[in-house]
Amino acid sequence: MTTWRGHDAAERQDAIRALLATPLLTRTDKPQELALVRRHYVAVRTWFETQLGWRLDLDRDCARLYKVPADIRFAHVNDAPTGRQAALVCMVLAVLEDCDEQTDITELAERITTSTTAEPAVRTFDATRYTDRADLVAAIRLLCHHRVLTADERAERAGQERHYIDGGGNALYTVHHRNAALMLASPIPPSQATAADELLRQDVCCSDDRSPHHLRHQLLRRLIDEPALYVEDLTHDEEAYYLHHHHELATTVEKALNTRVEIRDEGAAVIDDDLTDLPFPDTSTRPYAALLLADALWHEEERTLRRRITP
Repeated sequence: MTTWRGHDAAERQDAIRALLATPLLTRTDKPQELALVRRHYVAVRTWFETQLGWRLDLDRDCARLYKVPADIRFAHVNDAPTGRQAALVCMVLAVLEDCDEQTDITELAERITTSTTAEPAVRTFDATRYTDRADLVAAIRLLCHHRVLTADERAERAGQERHYIDGGGNALYTVHHRNAALMLASPIPPSQATAADELLRQDVCCSDDRSPHHLRHQLLRRLIDEPALYVEDLTHDEEAYYLHHHHELATTVEKALNTRVEIRDEGAAVIDDDLTDLPFPDTSTRPYAALLLADALWHEEERTLRRRITP
């Protein structure tokens, strides 16, 4: 269990929170957060390895937390790329290895067309198709978000990506090769995997899915990575471990993240406005009104139920 205290504890909590929010911290985008990780690297790395089974690497310009989800069935899909876009992200990362310090969409499209034509298992990219061009731009924007690519400001202002999708534009990018090499996170290098499932293996060093070590990692990953952990979603072994250790699991998260864990009969959830990527819809009228309507319907249903059981 975490026993950090004082100023060091606060800085380590901030470092862990920064890595959970941005698993690839770069000196360009997050200099202060990266400095915290560097200052407390041993303690933070040990916590991630011990509590979650996630590897943390650090070099001069960046820190990379290799997160592996507890269960992809419960991954957030609302804002996730489509399967085609995810495949193109991987293809772009592959072809960037042979690109210079700058590239453009046309070059990336040509290289991806060549690569996919030579690989029967991957659908061939066709730059003459609107949907393929749109998916490629979506993949590129995702890589820009993670600082693998930086769009040229003039091309961005001119809306060249939009023009490319429409069939008549181009856009220039600066390539950050180091970030590209760190993008993929899997327990083993993709080139060494004999099947796709191996890229999502949870604990490479632990082959027993029922061991306390594995179950603890699974539950802490679920608790930290998802909006809520529901007992009904757990396997029999996970449920047994959770019911016996839920207070200890909650305390571990609270002390390391400086947050609050709410435990109820149906499960547990981390209550933290800064860490969630699903904010409460208080800045838009429609979602807020929907919540009020849902609340009103719930209370109406509750009153109806009470009338039925009241003699």
